[in-house]
Amino acid sequence: MIKMQLYSINIKNLRSINRLNMNFKPGINLIYGKNGIGKTSMLEAMYILSISRSFRSHLLKNIITDGHTNIEIVGKIKDSKGTSLKIEYYKLKNQKRIKINEKKINNLSELLGVFPATILSPENINIVIGTNKDKQTFFNMILCHTNKTYLINLKRYKQTLKQRNVLLQTNPSNEYLKTWDKKLSSLANNIWELRKIFFEEFISIFQNLWNQIELDVDVIIEYPNNQCLSEKEYYEQLQNKRDKDLSIGHTTIGPHRDSVNLFINGLSIKDCASQGEKKLFLIVLKIAEAIYIHNKIKKEPIILLDDLFAMLDKKRGYKVLKLLKKEYQIFITTTDANAETYFSDHSNLNFIKLEECNNICFAA
Repeated sequence: MIKMQLYSINIKNLRSINRLNMNFKPGINLIYGKNGIGKTSMLEAMYILSISRSFRSHLLKNIITDGHTNIEIVGKIKDSKGTSLKIEYYKLKNQKRIKINEKKINNLSELLGVFPATILSPENINIVIGTNKDKQTFFNMILCHTNKTYLINLKRYKQTLKQRNVLLQTNPSNEYLKTWDKKLSSLANNIWELRKIFFEEFISIFQNLWNQIELDVDVIIEYPNNQCLSEKEYYEQLQNKRDKDLSIGHTTIGPHRDSVNLFINGLSIKDCASQGEKKLFLIVLKIAEAIYIHNKIKKEPIILLDDLFAMLDKKRGYKVLKLLKKEYQIFITTTDANAETYFSDHSNLNFIKLEECNNICFAA
């Protein structure tokens, strides 16, 4: 297993941060500061170094600091083997460039897995309260990070699905449509086979973590296997649904329509959980994500927890911290000046008070 450590980051012109240069330590880096000072933007920069894009999708148009046209993020990383790594991200208006150890990369697949990271942010609440597409997006991202075969198959499936949907709107011949159906069926079967294996492993990790927090609340992640069809079964379903698909102009069955169900005490977590229970569920989900990535690619991802203690009482806050393994490098942001009191062991804690002077952020 390889331990990853981000030991410095340099940020220019990212949202409210005009300039920031900061060093970090192994273990837990607790970042405290008032709202709007740039705590979340720091985590955003770290995540961009991992997958080249932000987790704050609804704010993308505001990503560059007012009055500027470019963003620069440079992260320096070391692993437990002593290897140094520098990742650079540059964005000029709509053009971006990424370099790893001074070498420019052209495809996202070259970056995935180099510096893995998992992020908990307020936007993640959509995994619980949003649509099934929100849940699919989350789990697809984990699979794409850890399985290049899945990434390739999913990309090809989406391309083929798009082409079939366009074709459905042109009144195609049955024989021509069957050609696309056969291709789509093969890709769908590959995706379903990999998803079944993934969910069996991931759900086991999640359930083990949930049991450790010892709350009198039962939660379940359910991926119904009966929605996974063989290549032949899916092809037959496409034929059965052909008239319906032609009438509405898109494909009504397939992996893109898979459901993932989340339950609390046997009821939908979306409708029946409290705000605190939803937040706790998301935290455990994100820690499970980090452990799954760790197991699969043999690298420890950094864990980014934005506003961790919001909507958590002290009791639940303590329980969450017990799940954070000491071997991971963890970044927690908070507006709670007393957040240090959550930690009984300060030997593994680096407390960073973020302050601002003329849009230049620094640690006090």
